[in-house]
Amino acid sequence: MNESALYRLSASDFPLAQRENAIREQVWRGMNSMDYTPLDKAPLEFELALLTLPKLYIQSVQMSSASLWRDSELARNSEDRYALVSWNKGPIRAQCNTHAIECSVSQSILLYAPEPFQVISPKSQFICLDVSKKALQPLLGQRSLPPLRSIGHNDAYRFLMNYLKLLLKHPELIAEPIMQQMASTHILELLALTIGTQEDIAHEQLSNSMAAARLREAKAYIHRHLSDEHLTIACVAKHLNVSIRSIQKLFEKEETTYAHFVLEQRLARARHYLQSPSWAQHSITHIALEVGFSDISYFCRCFRKRYHQTPTDVRQQTRTAHPG
Repeated sequence: MNESALYRLSASDFPLAQRENAIREQVWRGMNSMDYTPLDKAPLEFELALLTLPKLYIQSVQMSSASLWRDSELARNSEDRYALVSWNKGPIRAQCNTHAIECSVSQSILLYAPEPFQVISPKSQFICLDVSKKALQPLLGQRSLPPLRSIGHNDAYRFLMNYLKLLLKHPELIAEPIMQQMASTHILELLALTIGTQEDIAHEQLSNSMAAARLREAKAYIHRHLSDEHLTIACVAKHLNVSIRSIQKLFEKEETTYAHFVLEQRLARARHYLQSPSWAQHSITHIALEVGFSDISYFCRCFRKRYHQTPTDVRQQTRTAHPG
């Protein structure tokens, strides 16, 4: 499977009589080295989205209630990995050896793969972050983790979950290998901070990871709302539940400002539309409005200053290159 490619699988992909066994073999035993027993008598529900990155992978699963378990044989064949699992419904009951916990939706579970365990899950949706122990351990120092523990939801956890959801929804953001590596590094650092790290872990490194995740979320929000001429820095701050000054600092670290970033993105999108044959029937005014400009004269001035061409010049070049 190509890294960063989003793989999807649904119960509806299989004939009704084969669903349970197909999902058990392909998803749980094949991908996760665990077994699976549905607990509902109703028709089995299952939806999977899987995103693979260097040293880790992310799964979003929606399914009917089930028992997930790993016996001694499956545990012996498991890779040396940790899995952080977060459900949207509770309670979740988990047991590893003699240790048992029950988690609410305000907690998650951290599992160590080479140990037998059982998890009883209600009908729910959950996100599972599966990481290599070799990749995570340097961020934990000498600290060892138990095979099963509950994880409280701190700020780092919330940034981590928002970032994972963003990547699952928009895998195109990390299409390039360098972006995949950066995303993997941010995720590992946020996971270390979520778990709780030793004092000798570089605080600046972890803080930078949180800032990077927050900046990515801010940029993603901006891209989704570029067409809104009222897209202010206050809107972004409210979405991220931080102060306006915090957003300003994020862009200052990249040696730019919020206003300049938004302007650049709007101009880049307008140029893309002007160069696209599929937008050839739309007027320049329509395109300017579509990317968030309410003043057409201002748009033309900014466009010419940025690209040393007018929007009309770019449109004419596109028509010449793609006649008819």
